[in-house]
Amino acid sequence: MSEWSQYAATDEELQPLTSLPAHLPDGQFAFDVPLVGSWEWTAYSQRRLRMAKFEYNRGGIIVDAPDAEVLRKAISIAQALNGRLIGDDDEVFDEAV
Repeated sequence: MSEWSQYAATDEELQPLTSLPAHLPDGQFAFDVPLVGSWEWTAYSQRRLRMAKFEYNRGGIIVDAPDAEVLRKAISIAQALNGRLIGDDDEVFDEAV
């Protein structure tokens, strides 16, 4: 995780996430869920509608349900780390979508 942490700490568009709110079925706030190794992409154009979260897990960076804009950011991160962006079906993304 140190390579990811070092990169994330230098990317001005990423902000560490230490917790996320959990809500009851009726929408009331219940408690904060602590997070480790998660960062929010603050420059995401859809940030007001949904979060673009990059999470370090099992030796890789996980992004849930990325749109084309988040995929482009993920590709740039992978390139900076000399890594690869691999989808759920093992497809490799190596250029902007």
